[in-house]
Amino acid sequence: MLGLGTSLGCQPPPAQEPVVFTRTAFIAYDSDDSSAVLNDPAHPFHSFEAALAALVADSPGQPVRVLVQQDIGAVLAGDALEDALLWGLTLGSDDGRTLRTLSGDHFFGYHADAQLTLQHVALHSLTKNAHQSISVESAGTITGIAASIGNLVLDAAPAPYPASNGTDGPDVQGVAGETPGVSGENAVSYATQGGSGPDGYAAWDVRLKGSLSVDTIHATGSDAEAGGNGGNGGRATGGSGYAGGPAIDFTGTGSVLGGQAGGNGGSAFTMGGDGGQGGNGGRGGTVYAQRSVTLGSTDLAGGAGAPGGSGGSAGTAIPGSGAPGGSGANGGDDGASGSDGTATSTPGVSGGDGTPGADGSVQVVA
Repeated sequence: MLGLGTSLGCQPPPAQEPVVFTRTAFIAYDSDDSSAVLNDPAHPFHSFEAALAALVADSPGQPVRVLVQQDIGAVLAGDALEDALLWGLTLGSDDGRTLRTLSGDHFFGYHADAQLTLQHVALHSLTKNAHQSISVESAGTITGIAASIGNLVLDAAPAPYPASNGTDGPDVQGVAGETPGVSGENAVSYATQGGSGPDGYAAWDVRLKGSLSVDTIHATGSDAEAGGNGGNGGRATGGSGYAGGPAIDFTGTGSVLGGQAGGNGGSAFTMGGDGGQGGNGGRGGTVYAQRSVTLGSTDLAGGAGAPGGSGGSAGTAIPGSGAPGGSGANGGDDGASGSDGTATSTPGVSGGDGTPGADGSVQVVA
């Protein structure tokens, strides 16, 4: 007698081929990294760091994926993450259907042009290392497949250093005339200019694709630094002139001889340093998003421009005194007195203010 299945013309279902995984690591919170095996869902890793290190070592230069078997608090991080993001990293649910929640603050790497695919996962937050350049660069591309990110952070780093202030002018004494009728030397004391304020850095740009929702995006440029203040002018004193020598009738003929003119006083010049130019604010990030991407709030503000530094004070300029002329002989006129030097003190000029960085924007792309 034929069996029921045979009599009805039914065949037993074919045996299912086992799924073969390549370049894949599995993650489960209650597992152990020491017993984990790549491409084997029965032997998952505990940490992303260990999983990525194993994947990068096993498949250098190839895209890799990490599949999560449960909601976990492990954080996407580790030295191997940079390579994985450069070659292409997929982070997904192990069955391709169940949404897995990944709490914690996850890391999107240091370098530009990262490639990250999120498949049926919800990330609490994803942060790119703060951008340290005034140039426009993309943090990378994030492709979603029924995925979400709570908070995406792509901010710029603070401006690198404060501007230096100028150096005050020195105290300068002009040399006095040292022989009859010689003028004193001029004295000059100039302060130096303040340094220019560094520009703020630009935020990262980013490209978002697929079925992805992002609650908030922060991609703000950093504020610039103020220009340095100019140094203050110093104290400059012109040298005194030397008195003119008397007339001497060496021949004894009684000739009328005029005395030697006195030396002029040296002039004095002081000047404060100009203030440095204020830096310009960094630009906000640009989000290039496909129409399939859902965005909540965005903060893409450019950084503030900084004021210029103050000009330094003028300093003190004291002119050298002119010296009297020498006496005449045999009824001759005394020599003319030397003129006092001039005194010029000029304050520094304040530096110009920097401009604010341009705000970023959301651009809808194909």
